[in-house]
Amino acid sequence: MRTTTGRAPARRIPWARMLALLPLLGGCSREDRLHADNRPSSQASGGTCDTAARKPDQSPPPGGGVSVRVERLVGGCGAVLVSSGLPLPPGMLTKGNLSRVRVVVGGVERAVYLEALHGAHADGSLRSILIQFTDTLAFGAPRDGYVIIGQPRGTTDIARPTADRGSPAAVILPSDPAYLVSTGLVGPTVPVSTTTSWPAVYQTYEQNFRTFADYHWNLNGATWTENYYDRAQIYYAWWLRTAQLEYWRRATALALSYRRDYLEASNYNPSAHWSQLEGQELHYLATGDDASRRAVG
Repeated sequence: MRTTTGRAPARRIPWARMLALLPLLGGCSREDRLHADNRPSSQASGGTCDTAARKPDQSPPPGGGVSVRVERLVGGCGAVLVSSGLPLPPGMLTKGNLSRVRVVVGGVERAVYLEALHGAHADGSLRSILIQFTDTLAFGAPRDGYVIIGQPRGTTDIARPTADRGSPAAVILPSDPAYLVSTGLVGPTVPVSTTTSWPAVYQTYEQNFRTFADYHWNLNGATWTENYYDRAQIYYAWWLRTAQLEYWRRATALALSYRRDYLEASNYNPSAHWSQLEGQELHYLATGDDASRRAVG
């Protein structure tokens, strides 16, 4: 089934992607010091976390830059591995230019591990890259930064981290919905801010989405059976349209639960009506977790 949206550009969009526009049916302790070239400038000299809450930085990034937020997903504070995929729009970066990517957080360039994830746009450019580095973060105190595309790094790269990628403890994600939508990660869509000028029926749809998304999540969380109609994909789509971390977190948890508790448990032999693989593809592109790429295959 395919359909088009009312006043959106007349492009035919798969029904599952349209569901993104429809209803869904602490304390801080002392931590280890980081290497000097990886220490945020706002970290206290004693090595404790900076727990100050900040408003998002509204200043534009340098030319060729992508505004990002670095945020801890687990409680507490201290040194933590930041690990997540950075989706890219067509034409922004090729695999051969991976060395020309810089990551700056809190005004300090970070020593990173970067990896070109599988999958390319029609022009051959990358759809997503994995970014990993160690930072000192407190839960509830995100940091702003930017990723510069097209400049050689001024740091020495770190070795490939061995931690599991599927459910990271901290992430670095774009903070601008317009940028996220431009990546085409879930196909053609628009930021939620765009639909405010559309007919009132869209406002009803989107308010119902928020209401029933919260209802279902509070009821059953990331239980794999909650992934009917590929709700992981729907949550990723809503993250792209809003840049709200909560929807990325829900999508990732649900995709991981569905993969482990159903696909892997059934030896990758799902029934036809439980074959929800687009969310698995997005989980791979959002985290670099090869187990989700294998599940799709």
